[in-house]
Parts: sequence; structure tokens; C-alpha cells
Amino acid sequence: MCLIGRGNSTCPESKYLVSGTRPIPDEYLTASSEYHPEKLFDDHSPRRSRLDTKEVASVEKFLCGGWAAQNNDDKQWIQARFLELNYITGIVTQGRAFYYDIRHHQRVTSYQIHFSEDCVNFVTLTKTNGENETFPGNTDQDSHVTNMLPSPIRALCVRIQPITWVLHVTLRFDVLGCSCEDRYGSQCEHICPTNCASVNNGTRCDDQGVCVDGCFGDFFGRQCNNPCPTNCAARANGSRCDQKGVCINGCVNDHFGTQCSNPCPTNCAPRAGESRCSNPGTCTLGCITGYTGDRCASSIEGFVSEESGTGFKSGMIASLIVNVVAIVIIVVMICLLWKKRLTSKDIVNRSISDRSGPSALNEYSIETCSVYSTLDNQREKAEPYASINFGHA
Repeated sequence: MCLIGRGNSTCPESKYLVSGTRPIPDEYLTASSEYHPEKLFDDHSPRRSRLDTKEVASVEKFLCGGWAAQNNDDKQWIQARFLELNYITGIVTQGRAFYYDIRHHQRVTSYQIHFSEDCVNFVTLTKTNGENETFPGNTDQDSHVTNMLPSPIRALCVRIQPITWVLHVTLRFDVLGCSCEDRYGSQCEHICPTNCASVNNGTRCDDQGVCVDGCFGDFFGRQCNNPCPTNCAARANGSRCDQKGVCINGCVNDHFGTQCSNPCPTNCAPRAGESRCSNPGTCTLGCITGYTGDRCASSIEGFVSEESGTGFKSGMIASLIVNVVAIVIIVVMICLLWKKRLTSKDIVNRSISDRSGPSALNEYSIETCSVYSTLDNQREKAEPYASINFGHA
């Protein structure tokens, strides 16, 4: 916990922060313990600790003129929590309100002070030499004893810890100080952002300029300087978006998304007076003619046409391959038949033109002609050639 610089610039006017013009609720006053006598309706709780509280006694109830601890030791404390961070400038204390019994002349004669900006981690006010600072308390029951701090301290919670006392640990108190209200900084030198909201007329921003209670109107962000997305749907009361810019009440027609930045798919079927799609971008009433899918992205007509074109191309290719193969087979068969025919004619022509004698004729006899053996193994089918007259008996 650091001390804020000296001077009146931080708090032009110190005010009572516990029970002044903006009093804190009773539940914001807490203590280490409270006295519990035998009488059921006696009240010695921290809410009795406000400055100038009067003691009330009757047959039915007894309200103590101050907070009284259960135990008398220096481990007791009473604490005030404020509505926002304040600059603390001093402490004012009283003893217990006087009634009729001398045993009620109870008061704290010295105490120490602890501060916290989060009401969890506390720091004790110390002297320049590092020792804990101890402040003088009360010498009577009703006088206000005021102790000003060396320098203002920024805090959300203040604790008073009694060190010495008379008869019993009992006191009334208030805290002096001020808030920056609509300003922030170590010397309240900066103005809170314009669009910061305020609850219970409290400080609108913390010491870093961050809006404490959210934003006013249609703005979001730590300093409420970002306008809500354009396509957020309007709300009757409050901002159209949260502090992260997410649309609270949905989107205007034909938009979707956390910030309503996405237009509905083009092919969603129209819906009179309402959005054509839901928040995930799904078409609410289906698709226009010729499209399908959750977001109507698939074209039915295009899908059929493409498949038909593919089938036609495949059929053409298959037909071409079959025709080419058939042509090749026919050409090969023609070539083979043509070759066989030429070979047979050549043998016959040679046998007719060569009549030199039996030895020459035997060379081309049916038995020795390999061509005939190849074409047909049955010799009787070679009869047309055997009937040729070669001039031999």
C-alpha cells in the first residue's frame, strides 16, 4: 500500500464516509467479535458503532451505545467498507455512550489503523522508521477525538485495532476522507470516461479509468469507448450489448453471430417481418427453389447437370475405346488373311513355273510343303493343289 502525496488537492473537503451524506449500509460494518450477554435482545454489534449513536435501554431490549468486542485483547478490530475506493484523511473516535452505570464508562485509549484496496490484503500505517503508528484515543465518553493521517491513503476498507482501553473494548467512530467522484488518478487529475455508468451515485471509474459499474447506453469496453455493433437488436432498457461487445437481445433481421456481423445466406427463403436465418446461420424456413442444405449453399440444378455431363463424357470415352479396339482387331485379321493368301499363291506359282524334273517337283510336293502343313494338317483338304497336272504319269 503506497501513500498518496500530501496536500489538499486530493481531498478539497474531507467528509464523514461512514455516516455522512452517503452513509454505508449496516452490513458494511464488521468486527472480529461482538459481546453476547445473557439477555437475548441485547445488541452490541458493529452497527452500533456509528459516531454519536445513543444507548437505548428498555424492558424489552437493550441497544449498546457503541460496538463492544467479546474479548478484551489487542487482537480485536472493527472495520468499515466503503461504496467505492476513497481517499482516507483521518479517523474520529468516541467512547461508549453514557447511561447510568459507571461500568459503562468504556472507551478505547489508543489504536492502530489498517488499510486495504480490496478488503482482503491489509497494510498497517507505519512511522517513517517502520514501526506501527499508534494513535491516541478517548479520555471521556462523548468527545470527538480526531487523528489526521500524514498523507491521504486510497482504500476500500479501513480497520481500527484497539491497543489499550478502559474497562472494555468499546467505541464509536467515523472515517474522514473523500472520493474522486467522476475523476481518477493519484491526484484526481483525470475525468472518468463519458460513457461510464454509476450505481448509487458512486464513483464511475477506478484509479486506472476503468468503468466500475459497466457502461451507459450502447457502449462497451473497459472504458466504454466502443459503440455496440450496428446490427445488435434494440432493447427497451439498457445497452444492446454486454461489456465484451456481444449482442444481448439478438440481431436485427437477416443477420447472425455474437456481434451480428454476418448476413444471412443469400439463398435462404424469405420470412415476412422476421430474420431469414437463426443465430448459427441456419435458414429458418428452408431455401429458395433450386437450393438445399442448412445454409442453402448447394444448387440442386447444378448438381444434376454436372452429373449428367460427367456421364455423357464417360460414355463417349468408353464408346471411343471400344470402336478403336474393334478397328484394330479387324485390321489385324485382314492383314493375317492377306498374308496367308499371298503365301499360298506364291507356292502355286512357283510349282507351276518350275518343271525341271521330279527332284524339283518333289521339293514342292504336298508332303514337303510346310505352308500347307501350317494352314491345315489334314492333307485331304489340299486336294485342289494335288489335282494339278505337272506332266508326270
